[in-house]
Amino acid sequence: MTITISRTAAPGNGVVRYASIGGLDLEAGGYLPEVTLGYETWGTLNADGSNAVLIEHALTGSTHVTRGDSDEPGWWEQLAGPGAPVDTDRFFVVSINIVGGCYGSTGPSSVARTASRGVPLSPGDAAGFHGGGGQAG
Repeated sequence: MTITISRTAAPGNGVVRYASIGGLDLEAGGYLPEVTLGYETWGTLNADGSNAVLIEHALTGSTHVTRGDSDEPGWWEQLAGPGAPVDTDRFFVVSINIVGGCYGSTGPSSVARTASRGVPLSPGDAAGFHGGGGQAG
């Protein structure tokens, strides 16, 4: 699956944004009709997209990998940022909050999630959109 996001202004580095990506068939049989993912980016995507790096986080972690346009430290400061091994002056870094998380993506308090109460979200459900293997409804 490819998620395309259009923007009218240049994004800020390390600022949470949101993308609506459609529905998700859950492994346990439920369906989320509209899924939103919270995400942050740093750096600039090159013309052919070959400098993109996806950083996944722990199941309860946030998208805030490193500082950006704020002074708030991230959870991976030593490894991502200007001049770091994942150099945001060289790479376009993306961090996405998992489905079911509590940092901006569709989760337990979401209206869409309320429609599927009682149907658990699995790690596969969360990974489906991140890895491109999810079933879009």
